[in-house]
Amino acid sequence: MVFGTLTGAFILALTAGAATLIAHMEPASLLLARRHWYRARTAHGQSAETERADAGAAAVTTVSWLGLVRAWVTAAAAGEDSLVQDTVALAAALVETGHLQLRPA
Repeated sequence: MVFGTLTGAFILALTAGAATLIAHMEPASLLLARRHWYRARTAHGQSAETERADAGAAAVTTVSWLGLVRAWVTAAAAGEDSLVQDTVALAAALVETGHLQLRPA
């Protein structure tokens, strides 16, 4: 039993020593590159989550804004369907392109 315990302790010490030696044999530039890579991967994951959240918020905002435009035009027009359709089409074009596009009169 004593021999087994000593053998186990020796193997454990030998393994720890080998791991320390391998870690110190790695070039410092490789260690720094690995750290930068892990940080970049983490930052990329966080920015991807933020981008997905922003896209979802933009979609909800666009739908809400077009609904508000439709409600105001419908209330103002009171029966003029062409005015409602033209205003909603203009609002949709403004949202899609980011700038105003008017049809020739």
